[in-house]
Amino acid sequence: MKKKMKFRIAGAIVLGFCVAVLGQGLRLTQPDEVGGSFTAVHQDNSTAPYNESSTSSGPGLEAFARYRISPSFCVSAGLGYYTAMDKTLSMDQYKMSFFPSLELKGIFMRVGKQNTLPFAFAGLHAFGWKSSVKIGGDTYSSDTYYDASLLIGAGIQVKTQENLSLFLSGDYRYTFTADGDPKPKFWVAKAGLVYALPKVSKAYKGGEELEYPADEQELALLDDLFKEETGTKEKKGDELSLLFQPETEETEEEKSLSSLFGEEESTSTAEATAEATYPDTEIGRLMAKVDQLKKTVDQKSKEISELKNKVEAHERALGTGVGAPLSDAEFKQRYESALNKFHMRLYREAISEFQALAASNPRHILASNCHYWTGECYNAMGQYRNALEAFQKVLTYRNSYKLDDALLMSGLCHLKLGNTQSARDQFQELLDRYPESEYAPKAMRYLGRL
Repeated sequence: MKKKMKFRIAGAIVLGFCVAVLGQGLRLTQPDEVGGSFTAVHQDNSTAPYNESSTSSGPGLEAFARYRISPSFCVSAGLGYYTAMDKTLSMDQYKMSFFPSLELKGIFMRVGKQNTLPFAFAGLHAFGWKSSVKIGGDTYSSDTYYDASLLIGAGIQVKTQENLSLFLSGDYRYTFTADGDPKPKFWVAKAGLVYALPKVSKAYKGGEELEYPADEQELALLDDLFKEETGTKEKKGDELSLLFQPETEETEEEKSLSSLFGEEESTSTAEATAEATYPDTEIGRLMAKVDQLKKTVDQKSKEISELKNKVEAHERALGTGVGAPLSDAEFKQRYESALNKFHMRLYREAISEFQALAASNPRHILASNCHYWTGECYNAMGQYRNALEAFQKVLTYRNSYKLDDALLMSGLCHLKLGNTQSARDQFQELLDRYPESEYAPKAMRYLGRL
């Protein structure tokens, strides 16, 4: 194939990648993940040059960046240096070097709660190559040629830390632009690391930064939660009907249990008006005791939370001097510092700074934001009750940048804690108070599933 045609193919690969990334509103300079890998390249024996009867694997290195298009799909761009040799990781008589080596591929990864995620990918590999041959005691190298190959493969990624993962992959490559037949074929194995970069906040009017509360991957995980919840609802009636089958015909008891354990709308209405009544059976009395214990636990948890907040407020007052509010410039400077810690995933440090700021000047225009970002930190740490308390504090402010954000996040926290009716109330309040909010479509989406 002529050199011009090969350059056109390489240009089409790069153009396609740019269109895919920019078409999603993503920036080439702001990838979602970066990483590197060690590679081993093996050339198929049937396509080895110079009548080599056998080939083995050569070492290489690669660096790459990933741009997430959706929770389960991303585009990856990689640049590296590969080799294929006639001996394992060493050259006896023959070596093929690939540089520059540009890979562009689409990766489909199954999204879930587990740390081990399988993935599959396909794409294009554009590269320059030259061969080296030992004859006698001398080594002779060819000129550099340019080709492209199709690749398809699969792998597995294992999360080891909050933002760090290991991966292993293997793929098959067919060099469709090579002159002559048979076309070169390669097998490539990779092992490396992937680092998830902190999320970048969006610009908000007036210079206030805004981050979408709950990213797409978290929303995908919540979809699983809705599915599990739906399955639980469907099973609930069947299990209870078997559990409470009367020895004699007790139609009224069955009706009582059906109304008690039926749709959550009727349950929430009953809770709001009066305490639930249980059948006068041994199981019914046990369930009444369980219900009473749950109420006692909830009440005690609330009291403990209130005492904890009072203690923290006194500690912050002693440590920061609440009697002398910070200047506006100093407040904003410390606020930006806390935000940076949040984006760096230093959640505990960020919580301390946000809480101290809110205590130092509760009337500052960004005080409610401090409570909101405290909630975001707790949410990222999986402490949903603490997150909910922080988001509820935002809702006590009459004017705040984060009122609609806090309503959505409160609903999501309730959902994660299993409080379906409370989650429904928060989503509905968001739609009622802020129908034009950018988060209204998400609230409608979740209401439709509850």
